[in-house]
Amino acid sequence: MEILRRPGLRAHALMTLATLLLASAAIVFVLSHNQLVHSYGCIACIAAVGLARMAKGQPSINLLNRPATARPSRGMWAIGFALGLLWIASYVALREDASHGARVAWPVYLFAIVAIICASFWGYLLAANI
Repeated sequence: MEILRRPGLRAHALMTLATLLLASAAIVFVLSHNQLVHSYGCIACIAAVGLARMAKGQPSINLLNRPATARPSRGMWAIGFALGLLWIASYVALREDASHGARVAWPVYLFAIVAIICASFWGYLLAANI
């Protein structure tokens, strides 16, 4: 059981700064119509999340001392590589169809389906690895 401790002045200051930064980013998103200013607002949101995590203290998950058995097998990496080759082949089919006037729709659907499958599988691989 974790011992509860009272947050110090540093934690309060960081959380206040994160709140102010997030509020200013929200104001920038609502009031501005400039794309560059929106990107600064996005950076401010990311910085606010980082400040809030710093205010919380040490992370609860230790990523450096994980067991080596948590890694995906070679078969999973082979499937990911094969899906990558399939994704490249579907892109070539899509590009070839586009160069001839885009008269058929199947390359678009093939590319979309393969992209969804690849994103799902690679997302699983990354989630299993992190």
